[in-house]
Amino acid sequence: MAGLICFLITHCAYIYALCRHARFAAHKGVFAIFAIAALAIIAGLWPSLPTPLIVPVIIYAAALGIMAAQAMSRALGTEPETPQRYAAWLAAAGGLFFMASDTLLAYGRFSLDIPLNGLWVLATYYAAQFLFARSTEDFAYGG
Repeated sequence: MAGLICFLITHCAYIYALCRHARFAAHKGVFAIFAIAALAIIAGLWPSLPTPLIVPVIIYAAALGIMAAQAMSRALGTEPETPQRYAAWLAAAGGLFFMASDTLLAYGRFSLDIPLNGLWVLATYYAAQFLFARSTEDFAYGG
C-alpha cells in the first residue's frame, strides 16, 4: 500500500507539471479515451483484487489515466513546429509508457502470469521516466 501511495503522489506531481503550460483537460475526447482505458484495466483486475485494495486501485487507476490523458492533451494542444511541441510529445509517450508499466505490474501481481513481467514492467517504467526527463530538457532548452 505504501508503494501505491508514493506512486499516486508521483502521478499527482506529473499532473501538476503537465498543467503548468497547458489547460487541464483541454481535449475532452482524449480524457474520455483514457477513462475508458482505466475502466477496462480495473474491470480486468476486478475479479482478482483483494477487497481492501479495490478503492485504492480505483483511485490510483484514475490518477494514472488522468496523468496520461493530460500528457496527451497537452501534446495535442501545443503549437506545431516548436521545441515545446516535441517536448510535449515526449511527455505524452512517457505517459503511455507509465500507464503500460503500471498495468503490467497490476496484472502480473493480481491477475495473470506474465512471462518476464519484471523485465517488461521495468523497461516500460524506465522508458517513461526517460521520456519525461527528456521532455523537460527539450522544453527548457528548446531541443
